[in-house]
Amino acid sequence: MSSPVLLCERGFGAPVVTDSSTYLSAVAALVGTFVGGITSIATSWLGQQRQTKELRRARAKAEMQALYKQFIIDGSKLYTHAIEHNTTESPSWSIFTPRSTG
Repeated sequence: MSSPVLLCERGFGAPVVTDSSTYLSAVAALVGTFVGGITSIATSWLGQQRQTKELRRARAKAEMQALYKQFIIDGSKLYTHAIEHNTTESPSWSIFTPRSTG
């Protein structure tokens, strides 16, 4: 069984025989290129999103670690003050004042 044959004319009137399988191959190549391009774009976008999410998570973790570190330092100061002065009252200076974290 043979493929259907199309007759086309060139600009100078000479008929050219073309095969529909040629068009099918060209369309398949274009569709493959399109799908490959979309896949590449989607993969890049998803990778970028994941990288951004991991960066945000790492930044939040660093902020929490800094907060915990400051908490331990402040608690140690209060404990040291209480032992030195044999009291449980907080000192005249307050260590629990709002601080900027940045």
